[in-house]
Amino acid sequence: MKAQLQWILGGVLLLVTGIFVLANPTTVMKIAVIIFGLYLMIESIFALALTWKIRKLGSYFTINSVRTLASLAIGILVLYFALTSPGAAVASWMVYLVAAWLLVSSLLELLEIWMLKRSGYESFGVTTSALVSLVISLIMFLFPVMINNAVFMAVGIVMIVIAVFLIIWAVRMILFERRLKEEARKSETDWEEL
Repeated sequence: MKAQLQWILGGVLLLVTGIFVLANPTTVMKIAVIIFGLYLMIESIFALALTWKIRKLGSYFTINSVRTLASLAIGILVLYFALTSPGAAVASWMVYLVAAWLLVSSLLELLEIWMLKRSGYESFGVTTSALVSLVISLIMFLFPVMINNAVFMAVGIVMIVIAVFLIIWAVRMILFERRLKEEARKSETDWEEL
């Protein structure tokens, strides 16, 4: 019974969060952007430390340094604008900053992959990832408003649907357990009558 109550509580919290996302997309966007900016900055700082370890590799070091410094700069811009701009303004420029980050990162990653292939290394998954990032960045530049609206609408709807199914599942499990207990109690009384 405890698990079902946790499912119901989790479903209710998810439902409320999904409704909040749909009702307040600008607030959610601002929070998400701040978290994204912090992530970019922290990830870039760690990447700079790792990049420093390969400084003897010349051009690889240069490409990694440029990509990492670009990520750090975009992270700082994202965080600054997210903290100083109103929520509605954050949504309008955020798509462009993320698209720029993806574009720069994927192009430099493709250049690095090309240089590694010239040295004899194979990188199947990384190439695919860089190409997908490149395509996504171009889509974001071409359709920024659609991307903004679609992401939060989809997130909110998915959260609500999952919450409803979670609550329904928990209620069904509670009813099933009650039925089993009732059948067990009925079977005990049948044995006692014999």
